[in-house]
Amino acid sequence: MNAKSKPVLATEPYKHPGEWVRAKHPVSGAHYTTTRALANKAGAEILDGHDAVDRYGKPLPTKPRMDLKKENTK
Repeated sequence: MNAKSKPVLATEPYKHPGEWVRAKHPVSGAHYTTTRALANKAGAEILDGHDAVDRYGKPLPTKPRMDLKKENTK
């Protein structure tokens, strides 16, 4: 390190594009597990507060969104 270089200040942690994340599908609203890069490419909302994998590291299954209003109307 020379006299002109400055240390890098990290304001937020690095988010690897290949890490598993839980995302919300932009059209159907279903929650699914994918990589951060694919979620960004698909335009999905990344759900940071949700677990993406189980305790063994396996991706969680898709949680479909159910519209109960359509099912109850006759």
